[in-house]
Parts: sequence; structure tokens; C-alpha cells
Amino acid sequence: MRLLVTPKWVALSGILLLSVALFGWLGWWQWARVQQQVEPARVTESGPPADVSSIYVPGEPVPVADVGRSVRLVGRFDASAQLLVPRLTGGGDQAFWVLTPLQLVDGSVMPVVRGWTDEADSDASPPPTGQVVVTGRLEVPESDSLRSQAPELLPEGQIAIVSSAELFSLWEGDLYQGFVVLDQQRPPTELVPVEPLPVAITTGLSWQNLAYAIQWWLFAVFAVFFWWRMLQADGTDRQGDRSSPPSPDLTEARS
Repeated sequence: MRLLVTPKWVALSGILLLSVALFGWLGWWQWARVQQQVEPARVTESGPPADVSSIYVPGEPVPVADVGRSVRLVGRFDASAQLLVPRLTGGGDQAFWVLTPLQLVDGSVMPVVRGWTDEADSDASPPPTGQVVVTGRLEVPESDSLRSQAPELLPEGQIAIVSSAELFSLWEGDLYQGFVVLDQQRPPTELVPVEPLPVAITTGLSWQNLAYAIQWWLFAVFAVFFWWRMLQADGTDRQGDRSSPPSPDLTEARS
């Protein structure tokens, strides 16, 4: 069609291709988030602890394939921001996880579950001062379904679950998502270590991400439809201009 090679339609077709490519990519990106939500997490093969910065960066979600992976961290604990997380022990007794931000040597912050305590005061189990070396297991943020294990009203210094979204509002710094459950620490810790968490998990279907994916793909379809309708209308107008009889010359009509 000759109409497509006119400057106007070359420009409009270029805009269409860019829009469809962008909407398609955004849809696939949201679909990848859906797939990440429903894929079971698994522990990687055993090996030496990895540097957490080689796995992911602050602000990004924990890679599914690295849940439960052994990592090594070097930094300083911030005792002033320490929190307690109410939990039931294996024997059914009420106790607390001690959750402390560890500021790494690059300035980023990793939440670390240092162990169990029976003390309800977040200041009762202070971390060591100075630099520490921590080895632990990388975990995803906890699900809201675990809030039922905590009392409805929590005192200051306690949170119901280890939620990255909540920690972003409570702690300062470049925070990693997820958290690390401490296995070993140098210098040694006096807290009772937390037993390994279940590593085969399914986080459930993310309906929000699925809706966003469908929305972006519908935008791409609508862009193609709108382009086609504009092309048809422009072609019809041009045909009408060519088929209409020429207007009479009023000067000749008067003579």
C-alpha cells in the first residue's frame, strides 16, 4: 500500500513497533514475576559459603534457586535497631527470634536472625561490638500467614514476621530483601541457633503480577488495532478525495 511509505505513516508505524515491543517486554517481565512466585524454592548444591553480593543486590528479590544457600557476611551489628520476632519453639513454647541488622563492609544492610531468646526485651540479647564474620542460610521474606503465631498487639521492639516491606520502614540503609539465619559467628554467639527452616516452599500465584502482564499485552493489541483503524480511515479519506467531482469554477459560471 502506497500510504504506508508516506512520511506520516512511516513515523506512525515506527511508533507502533516501539510501543508493541515495550508493552510486550513489560508483559513478559510481569509474567516472569508470576513464574517466580509459583516455582518451588530449592537449595543449591552444597559448597563453600558464597558472598551474598555475588547472588543478588539490595532491593532485588531473593533468587528462588538460592533460598537456603549458605552465605558469608562480614560487617558490624547495629544493636540500636535490633528487633524480636515472637515464635513457637519446637516444643510449643513461646520464645523470640533475635533479628539484628548487619551493616556490611560496602554499607549495605542484611537482616540476620541471630538465634533464640526467652527475654521479651529487645535489648536483653545485645550483639557483639566490632566486626563479625557470619555464616548463615539465605531465606525469603516471611509470608503474612505466619502473623497468626504472634500476639495481636506487640510491644515496641517486636514485629510479627520478618517482612522486608516492614523492615524498609523501620531500618535505614541500603537493605537486602530476605534475611539470613545465622549458623556460625566469629566471635561466637551465646544465643541458641534457629533450626533450619523448610526449604521447599511455594509462594503462591501472584494475581497482581498476572493482571499486570495481561494488561500490558492488551495495550499492545489495542495499539495495533488503533493503528489499523487510523490507516483504514486515512485510506478511505484519500479515496473519497480522488473520487469526488471537481468543484465548478464560479468565475466561469458567471460568464
